[in-house]
Amino acid sequence: MERGYLTIVGNAKKYDPNGNIVGVQVQQMITGGQEVIIGAVTDPSFGNLVAFGLGGVLVEVLKDITFRMAPASKEDALSMLDGIAAAEVLKGVRGADPANREALAGMIQRVSELVNDFPEISELDLIPVFASKDGAIAADVRIVVDFAPQPERYRPSQEEIVRQMNRIMRPDSVAVIGASSEDGKIGNSVMKNLINGGYQGKIYPIHPKAGEIMGMTAYKSVLDVPGGVDVAVFAIPAKLVAGALEEVGKKGIPGAVLIPSGFAETGNVEGQDEIVAIARKHGVRLMGPNIYGFYYTPKNLCATFCTPYDVKGKAALSSQSGSIGMAIIGFSRSAKMGVSAIVGLGN
Repeated sequence: MERGYLTIVGNAKKYDPNGNIVGVQVQQMITGGQEVIIGAVTDPSFGNLVAFGLGGVLVEVLKDITFRMAPASKEDALSMLDGIAAAEVLKGVRGADPANREALAGMIQRVSELVNDFPEISELDLIPVFASKDGAIAADVRIVVDFAPQPERYRPSQEEIVRQMNRIMRPDSVAVIGASSEDGKIGNSVMKNLINGGYQGKIYPIHPKAGEIMGMTAYKSVLDVPGGVDVAVFAIPAKLVAGALEEVGKKGIPGAVLIPSGFAETGNVEGQDEIVAIARKHGVRLMGPNIYGFYYTPKNLCATFCTPYDVKGKAALSSQSGSIGMAIIGFSRSAKMGVSAIVGLGN
């Protein structure tokens, strides 16, 4: 090493005898390994995300990359290694040694923790990372910082999300706020679809004046319903949603499906912010507003004003756009395409 140092310094002085040599950088030589990329970005909707993919031209041409929310657990990191289309490459092909999964997962996990601990890091790239059987070494790093304070993001725990979404997608009881016996009303269509779709759980019609709707006892408020309710479907005007959502929160209902329009899509941003604040105060998860509802075929659940969907399968569909979503539903139905769930996202 000393001889190498003297050679480098000597060559530099030959090139420029007056040059100021402050030192010599010594780096290890990386021999072989699969190029991968590990990085992090700040997404406007999800916050800090950690990314993983194969490096070189593969990520540029194939766009083969996967993301997780930061901080990622070890299990998340390991799942990312299997979450890309070219995952088999990391396991060793054509006689190549497999990459060290523990080392790669550890690096992914540490990057995710770094950007989570230092929110001023808006982007981070380790390109390339050489993954071999012996470990993972980053050959270059790029960090972009933004010292402007970022608003704190609302992020319930993964366990809470799963628990609530299981109750919403597989409910044993559904309240229809704005249920109606009058044909042409959205609340009437939702009631019919729940009944005609074959849903076997309890259905609670909510109406301020009716005592009975479609042969079922109606309640003035969800607060009057005996026992628990898993999800509330809203079929009332936008101006009434906030008050009814407050009652849903007090009842402890985990999910609200907001079919009504008339919120941010029409310029009523304040009204939408109000219902989001109510939902977060009570821990209610929202679908919508401004959606067609949702389907969950394993429970024969058609919580929507569209027609029932009875072709069961394993594909799940979601759409932000109601018109595109309903077009997909129509095509899927005519093609007899089996689905597990169809969910409108709306605003």
